[in-house]
Amino acid sequence: MTQTMHKGGWLRPALAEPLPGEPPGLRQLSAAAAWQQGQDAEQMYDFEAARHLYRQAVRATPARQALEASARYAEFLVERLGDLAEVAGWLDEPDFALVSDAKGAARDLTRLVAHAAAGVQHPRATELDRRLAGQGDAQALLR
Repeated sequence: MTQTMHKGGWLRPALAEPLPGEPPGLRQLSAAAAWQQGQDAEQMYDFEAARHLYRQAVRATPARQALEASARYAEFLVERLGDLAEVAGWLDEPDFALVSDAKGAARDLTRLVAHAAAGVQHPRATELDRRLAGQGDAQALLR
């Protein structure tokens, strides 16, 4: 289920497909419960459980907060789990578009996707880094 976030055109990626090993009943959790349980799992170094829980949190998050939730999930994937491929793969989803003049959570998400894309040499990595560099992003200039 993909939902438009605002006039800028950002759409959260479709995270509806279950990951292998998704625990039964996970989809019944609210966003708040899934975030909390995900943090608890992270504290116990159970990163795969945290991944499933955070993914559910994004799915259960209301549309008006989906941008922030997706940025939090991307941050976990990139910085804690080191899964650049999933985040970079969002660029391949037809319903995923980044805001050109991103600010706040949108900019955070764009930076994380750009970092992941560069890390896996995604075909759109250069395009994304150019866009960020044009907005003064120093890390994009270094990549």
